[in-house]
Amino acid sequence: MKSSIVIRTLIISACAIMTSNAIYGQEWVQVGNINNPIDHLYTDTLDNSLYVGGSFRFFNGTETRGIFRLDSAGQAHPLGSGQDGCGPYNCYPVKVITRYKDEIYIGWVPPTIGGGIVVNGIARWDGVQWKALQNGFNGAASTNGFWEHNGDLYIAGGFDVTIDSIVQYAIVKWDGDNWEGFAFPVYNNDYPIAQDAVWYKGKLYLGGGFPFPVDNSYILDIASFDGQGWSAVENGITGGGWHGIFDMEVYKDELYVCGTFRAVDGNIGNKIMRWNGEQWNDVGGGICDVNGTAHQMLIHKDKLYVIGIFTCVGNGIPASCIASWDGERWCSVGNSVFNNRITAIEFWNDELYVGGGFTEIDGQPVKFFAKWVGDHASDTCSAPLSAVQTPAGKERPGLRITPNPASGRVSLHIDEAYGPPLALRVYDTSGRQHHCVAGDNYGWIETGHLPPGLYWVQVVCTDGWLAERLVRM
Repeated sequence: MKSSIVIRTLIISACAIMTSNAIYGQEWVQVGNINNPIDHLYTDTLDNSLYVGGSFRFFNGTETRGIFRLDSAGQAHPLGSGQDGCGPYNCYPVKVITRYKDEIYIGWVPPTIGGGIVVNGIARWDGVQWKALQNGFNGAASTNGFWEHNGDLYIAGGFDVTIDSIVQYAIVKWDGDNWEGFAFPVYNNDYPIAQDAVWYKGKLYLGGGFPFPVDNSYILDIASFDGQGWSAVENGITGGGWHGIFDMEVYKDELYVCGTFRAVDGNIGNKIMRWNGEQWNDVGGGICDVNGTAHQMLIHKDKLYVIGIFTCVGNGIPASCIASWDGERWCSVGNSVFNNRITAIEFWNDELYVGGGFTEIDGQPVKFFAKWVGDHASDTCSAPLSAVQTPAGKERPGLRITPNPASGRVSLHIDEAYGPPLALRVYDTSGRQHHCVAGDNYGWIETGHLPPGLYWVQVVCTDGWLAERLVRM
């Protein structure tokens, strides 16, 4: 019968993080004069325009009512009379924009648009006038995500629509003339709210904030459809309250998801993680902030840009509300500090634009809409994953850590079948080593000084090595 050996002591050694304290002047400039936050930006290569959506009513003094187009000369063009039902200064927030079959589609709109045209939650602009998609959705609705696949437009949101006398929820597709549903299941009459839908490895994935029924219980916030029916994606997103998915992207043959979920609740990643079709993996430490949010991702020139409200990425790289990931390391985008969240990002003519709820950058007035003019000389990056020694990337049986998650001291126990311990190491998820101690006499680790996040504890023994995740709350 196997017994356990208690590891006795640990000498802590700190690991330095690459930082840059240089100030390189202004990195962002104001774009126009807009009176309320931006929620979405969309580059249309067909007419070389940047479409802007949000809760604003005016841009540069022109009444745009939640949606307008910027041309290559920087001139704003309203789309007809815009949304109906606006207040004196604000309108319904346009949350998502895309082009499909030569028309501009927008989501999360009021029941009517363009001076009385009934659209109910989703609308399309043909260059001259607004049009509905049949009768739109039933009642109040939010459209949160568009994804074009094999000539069809997939639409995710918090809505229901009746198709052939059957009510469909959260996800439908549109071929330009007709709806088709996917019979997404509803748990205990809990109205599902989807944020995005993508195709990955032959399956349709749906993410958002919803319970997905499994046997007599449920998982949260993500499910997949294989053409025949819906299935759980592993154990879903764990954590109390609403820790949902805001956005999904397929990047370097993996499905990335981001949102409000936390590693301290038992998820592999913090605010962002990736799915390879079989298991979840961390993204180099993800977003540092326990209570931050990753709102959106965008792929540009082989990099994945992430925006939201956060202060650092990896295990300590300073990054205010925007960062990039190249599959190996995190980098900040300059060193500027935003005073509020970024909710929209786009590249237009190879220039970076962001929008959101911010009103200052580096203490200077920059309201809701900004353009990058920096040179990336002040970017701060983590070490590449391939440049450091990391544990196997998953647990090796025989090591037990209690308590876990933890906020202070934890005890470590190893299976004696592996022989006496020779060394103990602690890594963050970017692969950087935080502790390395030689010897055979350990008993506990003090974790209180570590930033919240996910770590690997590795014990090297005479007959092999063991590894276990440690979640620092």
